[in-house]
Amino acid sequence: MSTRTRNKIREYLYVKKNKLQENNTIRSTRNAFIGLVIKMAFMAALLVVQQASAAIKKNEVQEVQGEEIFKVEGVPYMANPDGPLSPIMLYLGKKVDYIYKKRMDSLEIKKYPSWRTDITNQHRVIFNLSNDKVYKFSITGKRVPTNTVSYYTTLIRVISGYISESVRNMPTRQ
Repeated sequence: MSTRTRNKIREYLYVKKNKLQENNTIRSTRNAFIGLVIKMAFMAALLVVQQASAAIKKNEVQEVQGEEIFKVEGVPYMANPDGPLSPIMLYLGKKVDYIYKKRMDSLEIKKYPSWRTDITNQHRVIFNLSNDKVYKFSITGKRVPTNTVSYYTTLIRVISGYISESVRNMPTRQ
């Protein structure tokens, strides 16, 4: 077999191999896109059916939010109704990492991040990050003793410093 014939055969095989790889790449990309479209259509249909059949009614949600979480000195506390979105909606919107970073990094937390009320709406706990102090008020105007405030203030400074340091050192997901 001459060199010229051998080169022609190699060139033919090289071109054929590249065309085959191109076709496989296009086919796999198309299949991935179709699979993604099917998943999105399924999720949209699921959410539409959930809304249409009213699987979760507003009063049921309020019932869950009104559940007692714990009691402190006889005062029952409930879940925060002004909390974040549901985990499913956060996952669908790819906002889970965003919310986690915004809440854990003390530079991103707003001035009054914690606002918990009890069922009777008489006790409110406010954490002011500008001066790192904790206040507890009641409707009657009474305050918590100074030693308790200083204890919680120190605790918050230690915890928030540790959390922000660990978040800064934590590797980010790509």
